[in-house]
Amino acid sequence: MNFKKSKKGSHIDVIVSFVIFIVFITFLFVLVNPATITEKDKKQTAEYIKLKIEDKIEADIVIVNVVNTSLKGENDCVSLDEGGLEISEMTSIAKDSNGSFANTKDAIGTLQIKWTGDSGFFRVYYSKNSFNSHITESILTCQVGRIDSVRYIQEAVETNISKLISDYNSNYSLLKTELGLSKNEEFAIQFEFNNGTIIGSSPKDAKIERYAEKYQVSYFDKEANKKSGYMIIYIW
Repeated sequence: MNFKKSKKGSHIDVIVSFVIFIVFITFLFVLVNPATITEKDKKQTAEYIKLKIEDKIEADIVIVNVVNTSLKGENDCVSLDEGGLEISEMTSIAKDSNGSFANTKDAIGTLQIKWTGDSGFFRVYYSKNSFNSHITESILTCQVGRIDSVRYIQEAVETNISKLISDYNSNYSLLKTELGLSKNEEFAIQFEFNNGTIIGSSPKDAKIERYAEKYQVSYFDKEANKKSGYMIIYIW
């Protein structure tokens, strides 16, 4: 007696065989290339940490461009009405068109900017706990300056970069938790400033199989100068 072979059963056999083949190939791949998968995992962790670090080292910065529309007076200064600016508890640094410091004095809602040259343009940087203060004595009556533009930005600052490294050294476990690393993951961080100074730690044990990533970071130093350095992340 002849029986016709079930096409449905044949299809199931093919699918099962294919699944077994894929599982076998995957097993061989994992067995032969465990380092490749581990490297990929560490790279993904590093990318995630980069985003978390970015949040920690950035600060709110307000940049105000001021134009002096009056002739230079005998007091050699220009006043800026700060009433409409969102600068609560922020420290200011003023610079003239050449990038030189123009010593300042905060009155009630007014910033007085002193200068020695004939500059008609000033840039004032505001940030909380990020810049050194250059506030000096009151300059009495000044020429009135006009606000030409105001920018509210978030940028990395030297102060927060140094604090990040300090937090790593003083409370590694807490920082690890804040960055979202698992219990089985360890990390180290370093930062290289534009002058070549490196702060932070790297893994000391040469036997550790670690993943390292170095990337460029633009930041404001304590004198409101825009500079560039490198953050280095180690994962193992």
